[in-house]
Amino acid sequence: MHKLIYAIIIITLHASLNILHVHAKNTDHNTQPPKPKFPDPTKLNHFNQKIKPFLNKYCTKCHGEKKQKADLALHNIDGQITNGKDLDRWEKVAEFLTLNEMPPPETPQPSKTQRRKIVTWITTELKKMSRGIDDYDLLLPANGNRVNHNDLFSGKHKGPAYSKSRLWRISPHIFNEYNTNLYRIINGGNRNGNNVEQYSQPFVTINGNGISDFSILRADEGTINVLMQTCSDMADRIVFGEKYTHIDKKTKERTIRYRSCRGRFGRRIYSHFQTFINNTNTPTHEETQQLFDAAFTAVMFRPPTQKDRDIYLEKLFKPMLKLGGRKKGAKYLVLGLLMSPEFIFRMELGMGQKLPDGRRHLGPWELAFSISHALREAKPDEKLIKAASEGNLKTKKDVAREVRRLLEIDERGTYWGFLHHRQKFEYQRILRFFREYFGYTKAADIFKEEAIHPQHHAGTLIKDADILVLDTLKNDKHVIETLLGSDKYFVAYLGEERTKKDIANFFKTKGRDKKGNSTDYYKFIVKNNYNPAPHLGRQKYYMSSYNIDRDTWNYPVNQPFKMPEGQRMGMLTHPAWLVAFSLNFENDPVRRGKWIQEKLLAGVVPDIPIGVDAKVPEDHTKTLRERFNIVNAEQCWRCHRKMNPYGNPFEAYDHFGRFRTEEITDNTETHLEYLQNFKKYQQYQQSLKDNRKGRKPKPVKEPHLTKKHVIKSTIIKNCPDPSLNGEYKDAIHMMSKFSKSNLVRQSFLRHMFRNFMGRNETLDDSPTLIAMDKMYLATNGSFKETLITLLTSDSFLYRK
Repeated sequence: MHKLIYAIIIITLHASLNILHVHAKNTDHNTQPPKPKFPDPTKLNHFNQKIKPFLNKYCTKCHGEKKQKADLALHNIDGQITNGKDLDRWEKVAEFLTLNEMPPPETPQPSKTQRRKIVTWITTELKKMSRGIDDYDLLLPANGNRVNHNDLFSGKHKGPAYSKSRLWRISPHIFNEYNTNLYRIINGGNRNGNNVEQYSQPFVTINGNGISDFSILRADEGTINVLMQTCSDMADRIVFGEKYTHIDKKTKERTIRYRSCRGRFGRRIYSHFQTFINNTNTPTHEETQQLFDAAFTAVMFRPPTQKDRDIYLEKLFKPMLKLGGRKKGAKYLVLGLLMSPEFIFRMELGMGQKLPDGRRHLGPWELAFSISHALREAKPDEKLIKAASEGNLKTKKDVAREVRRLLEIDERGTYWGFLHHRQKFEYQRILRFFREYFGYTKAADIFKEEAIHPQHHAGTLIKDADILVLDTLKNDKHVIETLLGSDKYFVAYLGEERTKKDIANFFKTKGRDKKGNSTDYYKFIVKNNYNPAPHLGRQKYYMSSYNIDRDTWNYPVNQPFKMPEGQRMGMLTHPAWLVAFSLNFENDPVRRGKWIQEKLLAGVVPDIPIGVDAKVPEDHTKTLRERFNIVNAEQCWRCHRKMNPYGNPFEAYDHFGRFRTEEITDNTETHLEYLQNFKKYQQYQQSLKDNRKGRKPKPVKEPHLTKKHVIKSTIIKNCPDPSLNGEYKDAIHMMSKFSKSNLVRQSFLRHMFRNFMGRNETLDDSPTLIAMDKMYLATNGSFKETLITLLTSDSFLYRK
């Protein structure tokens, strides 16, 4: 058994290495020289001539012998970094200069060229000691903004654009789609049905908020072990059929048996394998090739080429037969295919035409898979496969044709998450980008005290936000401006046709419940000419998170509808987003401001320094903003000035996303106690009204909570977009201006690039990003046309 498993791993690796070897040979990559055992010492003459004068001019005034801000002294720093004496201090200097934290904005600034040269020198010297910013960390999506934004969109960098050659591990979503397609083909069943056996998911994505699927992710030992077991289970089902327990009617003895799968194609494959397994003769070449072709087509969804036969038939299947016989050989053939590079990797090596500058165009099959993975997270459809096999997927025009065709398909996909509402939307891959970009789905992970707001229902708020995104994409005009600056929302939306039908049925039954009793609610809506609000089960009052009173709400059939004046504007004042960026029992202006700095302003916020206790003091006589004054201290404000001014205006909403003008300063326990006492007080007041015999109930004192006026204004200074500096009266005012910012639009496009390219942008990608920006403006903010521009760019088409 172990020999077979090792043989599969060896053959699979051989296939991968064979491809990589051919590609490396074609691209003429030079091998890196081995690192020296001992680092070259830092040249002190360069430090004395270039670095020290820079520090004296821009740094030692605040970090010198007399004054040492943030406990950092640079007047006596060791210029020979390789001595290892002051590595921590040099790392801080490099970080501060990279993030434009030093010198402070109000003091004289070095030129970009000066700053870049100093950072490069420090980084180079630190790398000799295996210190400083790690090259791998720079590839993570959280560090994408470290590439200077103005440089990217300046037009100075002409490229040429390309992506590095890569074997990109498939995402969990692609694996699930492969699993779903394979299971349904083998076992039968509607593609949109739910009769799919769930196997263990071997792949994981990047943890935390933001884009989660990047090409730098690798499969570790745990991933391989889970993948092996999962693929083994799938191979058993394909080769041996469906496992079931047979019970003998007489003896009641239980035995494990197998039967043919239900699908027509599955039965044919099952028949092939059973005929092959039950034959006791030595397998002939024709027999093994016939079975191989059938198995390959079932797993890969395409017929094998001669190259496939050379690798998998000659080097995998036939050796397996010698080692394990027909039965095990057949199983491990399928297992080998399921663990092959084509099945578990996105192969983007650049197997097409080579350009004089060393770049290689993606080959037709690479393009077919890359396009399908980018848009559908699935195997290529029949038309893509046909285009690739017939040589009609080579040029930028060919790619644009197929991308546009796929984006116009809308009949198959159905978003099932809405309450009683099915929204046709083919590409959940695109919806997932907006979910990861805004991060509002994290609302489901934030614990909230149900007793304080029983109507809170995170899942339904997320669905409302989803519909807002999908409707914006359907209109496909000014997409990011609409999502940030529109005051129209979807709330408890069932779909126009479904809502009208429900209302008609409601009036048809004359407002009677299942027992035939007349309902007061029916009389109320008829008398007041209100539309009946939808029945939403246990979350039926969740619309109070929008400050909507369900009992008096004139439920709008046609949505989105305008929210109350001055209360909501765009996704950042949507309850789902507000909850997602809150804590369990209070708001979190820091995380909200950090999101704005990184996602809208292309900025970078340093990590919390080691040893810093980032905790807001407990003081329930003050509002959260007043308690946050602690970060105004010099050592804290360096980072918090990038976050708090942007997050503070959202204090106009509580941590459930409800608009407010006053903030409850009592702690959670006091609040819960108040709710209990208030309920008793209400009962007491009602008993006074209902008591007809003159009995006086025991008096209950009306409870009170401590409240303070909410300060909604903010002052923004030193914003990366100077036009956004100034005073804002509230979050609505701020978002109305931010939604029209060039920087905000371009920052959104950078995150769009990362999501669909699976990597961070570089200065070589400048032409691609500028082209995306021009297309977005030329098409009045069309996400679709901007995406087509990206997927037909040199960044997407070429490898090197």
